[in-house]
Amino acid sequence: MWKKNRVGSILSEEEISRLRSKLSESQRKSKAIGIVSVVLISFLLVGWFASYQYAYNQAEMSRFEFYYAGLTKQRYGVDKVESFLDGWYWITGTYAEGEFDCSEMSAYIEWRLENAGFHTIIVTGQSPSNPEAKHAWLLVETSSGKYMPVEATEYALVKWQNQYFDQYFDYDHSFETILEALDYQYDDFNWWES
Repeated sequence: MWKKNRVGSILSEEEISRLRSKLSESQRKSKAIGIVSVVLISFLLVGWFASYQYAYNQAEMSRFEFYYAGLTKQRYGVDKVESFLDGWYWITGTYAEGEFDCSEMSAYIEWRLENAGFHTIIVTGQSPSNPEAKHAWLLVETSSGKYMPVEATEYALVKWQNQYFDQYFDYDHSFETILEALDYQYDDFNWWES
């Protein structure tokens, strides 16, 4: 059977079948090229995002390169910690709910204590004096492996005779560095932005 094409030529069924076959093959190749393109673009985007994430993380870490002074000699002693905190007592009353509250104050005092040579951990959990409330405070190493709690909102050491002393060692999360605290909840510990 013969058919006329657009320009008036007559094509055989065999030629039409061959053209359809070529068209079908061309469509398959186009589809394959499209799939390969999508896969390559996806790989490129994933690679770009990974590079961006790495660069961002490096930039974030470099922001804190000098955050800790890196003192080589660790200081110990309950009296020394208490004396150090007494030097900051003048800034009590700076507490501001949601702006410079227990978490920011804990991060700030942790920074001060660490740079003075005291190994300090930021902890969070239920408030030792009010189990209904969440709270952040510090644990300072006062002798090898022994810690004393510090109430950052009061710039004060929590002493053994405090009725809630034992509850200060019951917490949900602990952070050795500011980076760990920021990874957990950035807006709660970014005291420099308060």
